[in-house]
Amino acid sequence: MKASTVVCREVFCFALASLAVTLLLFWPAAMGVPANHYVIDLILGDVSRNWLVYQAWEQGEMPWWDPYTDGGKPLPAEANAVNISDPFKVLLFHLLPFELAYNWARLVPFIISGLAAFCLLRYFHFSFITSAWGGFLYQFAGCNAVMFSGPTIQASFAYYPLLWLLWDLGAVQGRLLWFAFSTLLTALIFLSGNLQSHSYVFLLAVAFAIGYGWRRWQRLVFLASGMGLALGLGLCLAAPFLFSQLELFLLSVRRLQPATLPAGMLSGLASLVAVFPWGFGTFRTLDASKFLGQYALGFWIYIGSAALLIALIGVCMRLETSNSESDRKRTALALLGVYFVVCSTPLLRYLYTRTAWLAVLGLVVLFAMGWLRLAALRVPSKRWGWAVVALALVMGLVLNVGGLLIYPRLQSRIEAFVLKSQRSNTSLDEAIALRKFQAANFGNEVTFKNRETLVAFLGLLALGVFLLRTPTVKWVWLNGILVLSTLPLLWFAHRYIPMHPISLWEKLRAGGPEQRRVIDALRENGLRVRETAPGQHEYVFPGALAQLFKVHTLQGHTSLGLMHAGYVTNASGDLDPTSYDVEYRSPARGMERGELIRRSAGPPARIRWAGPGERSVSIVEETLNTITLAVNAGPPGGLIRTDTYYPGWQVAPESAGVKLTFEPPCFARIQVPAQTTRIRLVYAPCWWRRGICVAALAGLLLSILLVVLFRRLGKDSMTTARAT
Repeated sequence: MKASTVVCREVFCFALASLAVTLLLFWPAAMGVPANHYVIDLILGDVSRNWLVYQAWEQGEMPWWDPYTDGGKPLPAEANAVNISDPFKVLLFHLLPFELAYNWARLVPFIISGLAAFCLLRYFHFSFITSAWGGFLYQFAGCNAVMFSGPTIQASFAYYPLLWLLWDLGAVQGRLLWFAFSTLLTALIFLSGNLQSHSYVFLLAVAFAIGYGWRRWQRLVFLASGMGLALGLGLCLAAPFLFSQLELFLLSVRRLQPATLPAGMLSGLASLVAVFPWGFGTFRTLDASKFLGQYALGFWIYIGSAALLIALIGVCMRLETSNSESDRKRTALALLGVYFVVCSTPLLRYLYTRTAWLAVLGLVVLFAMGWLRLAALRVPSKRWGWAVVALALVMGLVLNVGGLLIYPRLQSRIEAFVLKSQRSNTSLDEAIALRKFQAANFGNEVTFKNRETLVAFLGLLALGVFLLRTPTVKWVWLNGILVLSTLPLLWFAHRYIPMHPISLWEKLRAGGPEQRRVIDALRENGLRVRETAPGQHEYVFPGALAQLFKVHTLQGHTSLGLMHAGYVTNASGDLDPTSYDVEYRSPARGMERGELIRRSAGPPARIRWAGPGERSVSIVEETLNTITLAVNAGPPGGLIRTDTYYPGWQVAPESAGVKLTFEPPCFARIQVPAQTTRIRLVYAPCWWRRGICVAALAGLLLSILLVVLFRRLGKDSMTTARAT
């Protein structure tokens, strides 16, 4: 049988197994009808944005602009909020109903990442079963569950194993061709991610340079050239979307704070709890990570307790290795090092614990090396065996004694401390019942009452026994150990990723009675509402939910905010009342009905005349990218449009004579001639055409480069054939 046939068969078999496990884990959501994912960030921002994108594509329009939240803002430029350049997402949103497409846009990265990791390990000549386990571990690593609400991070990291594979080929064979091919992968990474995740691929490049160029300066120069080519051309291919992301970042009013809490720099050291992450607590009880300004710290790089120790064995146990294996091992260690350096320095403020995928990729390769060494053991390794057994017994004893005997005596004081601390949290509302539940649930989460901890403990014991006795049928033991190690990983992912009935989404989309009342008062005339409430979750349209109902608000859900009408104050320091048409007041928490106050005097808030000689003006049509105004005949004058001013808005050709300029602090001035009675404004990212030109030029350059490199490869092959 041909080698290519065997490879294809193995990849197909793993893909089927990966799909089966993914469907088992997400079965209700995978079918779209019975269940839908829910976490607070999804419900306050992600669902509504994606619904807006889906509707725009359904109507044949590019979703460039969000006219509904934050006084209006660019939509896809904030790629961490909604990404419209991910090829798989584009395909799914054009082929499937929204609910099914929305869920599968999250499932696809799981499948791709597992398949990519499997291919990488098989290329490294690990056995099929070793590679399959490694693929599963990368696919379902804790970071994939913890960052489920941020799919752009996982979607970009899904391609990293394949990028490593191509770069390894380039480094081993000394051919620039493979780096040129990898440009397509780097472009996918940039298209699938956001501004923050774009930086992580450069960290991968640093680790790769350390691993493969260590003490080999000539090779290091070659690697830098190859990776620079791949990353540079990849950036250029993604330029149409990347330019818009950079523009929003530069124009946003968000300020990066360079300082971080001193305690936060202990996050790297604290990440070692990943061997048995329940030691720090879970999302259903107290989480010690909060003292470091983090959350779920033990689960970010968690790939299974026994699997982590097997990876450690891969680092420490030495056999004769080739140069290529040393390079790969060094790169895996460098990836781990990058994560721990980020988590132990002020870089944490900028790069976050989301660099965990780099560490997980390194751990998966080290795990495969450790598995290989365990399978080759001929005599017991008693030192390692007793160390693993001791670790398991200590963890089991400490957590069970602490959770069942000691903690109940301290529970009341801990609960009082937690309730007091939450009052100072400015980003979240108080949740007394939830905090009391979490305090009371500690023993159920960290002790053997939780099946995850019990099975992980048994996996560690089984690994210890394996090292102490070295059984004859090693493959049975090793696979059994991995089953015990991986089950808690899957159970945690299934628990952490909530799934709620689709009926809740249908209710959300329909709106409640109070939302319908406000919608009826606003939507017909395109009026803008200002909300006042004691907390963000008390708004009638919290987060970006206004997008679902197509009503205009001054609040939203953004990390890259712009200066807009909601920041404009009058002489007394209060919000300028001409910036909104309706005020909705919720003076207390838990109210079923708020006070709806219509401003009695003055022109509409979104469009008003700048001086005397006013003419009647109204909004007659509005889409995500256009707005059309009807103006009565009269003398020339200036209109002030108080939606957020942003580069890219232009006067449509049919509105000849109308001029659009910036009006401080954040508005647009429309100069209207006397004869004009209809004005149409159109938005498209101002860097879009230039980005397409850059991408086309990069594509042409890449094509020429590939042709040249292929010809050179052909000549080299012919020369080699003649020599032999």
